[in-house]
Formats: sequence, structure tokens, C-alpha cells
Amino acid sequence: MKPWSATIAAIVATGMALPAFAQGLDSHSRNQIENLMAAYIGLLDKKDAASLAKLYTEDAVVISPTSPTMVVKNGQHEIQTYLQYMMDHDYHTNARTTSIAPLGSDAVIVVGEYHTIGINAAGSAFDVAGHYTTINIRNGDEWKIRLLAAVPTPRQ
Repeated sequence: MKPWSATIAAIVATGMALPAFAQGLDSHSRNQIENLMAAYIGLLDKKDAASLAKLYTEDAVVISPTSPTMVVKNGQHEIQTYLQYMMDHDYHTNARTTSIAPLGSDAVIVVGEYHTIGINAAGSAFDVAGHYTTINIRNGDEWKIRLLAAVPTPRQ
């Protein structure tokens, strides 16, 4: 076997092993992640921006056009301020997780659907639905949100 073909064989073998590893998310972790996402909606309903921001990592990022404008927030403090703004403007969000997939042993990608209604800064009502993705990471024995990105469904 030529040296380059051995290298290609090793790359192919590694590539085939990774998907098998990625399929194995243990039930304890899956339950923790599902509980995290349920807690997120529960804290939105309670209008508890401070507790909600603690579900994020210290260096988390939120990318959200859920409001009528694009919002990018970095870190728990900015995220808490943004969440408080949403709560002060009577935003209401429903969400449903549609899939959870591991990205290694300490990270997962969560995909779901959301629907948000509220009042924008100009005082006009808005109604937006779409899909969200979060990257959640293990922090000790708990999971936290590192990235949340929301993408509205185009209006027809």
C-alpha cells in the first residue's frame, strides 16, 4: 500500500467512526437538555430575565430577528438586557424542540420551531414564526446555551 493510500484509508475510517460516536447521546443528558429548553420557555412566561440569562454561558451569543430588527447580543449581561426589553414590550413566545444531536461529548445542537408575538418599539403589534438553533455545552453536570440563532420563516 502506498503511503498516501494509507492516509486516505485512515481518514475514511475516522470519518465513518465519528458519526457512530455522534449518535450516542445518553438519556440523562437528553433529559437535561429538554428540561433546559422547557425552563427557557417557563422563565419567558414568568418574565424572569435575570434567571433566563443564567441559562446561557458567560460568553454566549444570541442572533435573533425575532423582533422586527436583527439583534446580536454577546454575554449574559447584554442577553439579560435584551430579554428584559422583550418582556417589557409584551413579547410572548412558544417553542417546540424538534431535534437534539450531539456535537461531541460536551456539546449538542438543538433545533426547533418558535412563534413570537409582541409590540415593537413603535407600538405596533408583530407576529413572527420560524426556526431556532442552539448550541448547548456541558458545564460541569449541567447544560448551558452557548449560541441561539433564530430565523423567521419568510412571509408569503
